[in-house]
Amino acid sequence: MERTYVIKLVVISFLLTNSVAFLDEGIRTFDYLKHIGDWIALLIYTLLFSILPILIFFMSKKNFKDRFYWSLLGFIPVALLIFFQL
Repeated sequence: MERTYVIKLVVISFLLTNSVAFLDEGIRTFDYLKHIGDWIALLIYTLLFSILPILIFFMSKKNFKDRFYWSLLGFIPVALLIFFQL
């Protein structure tokens, strides 16, 4: 049960990382997906962006569903980064 929520957090982090990488390109293309080095960087950034929400998830003492919702607050810095890139 706990593992499914962590997987959901990593998937959300991967989607947010893709949006950051897409907006970071000057011409806003998906050219970063054509190179193996960029895929590795994408995976590293996904792990970095998911550290804070996963820590919040495991440090909370509530039930799984409430812990998942509280851990979504860990994505606020990434959301602000996306907002400022627009």
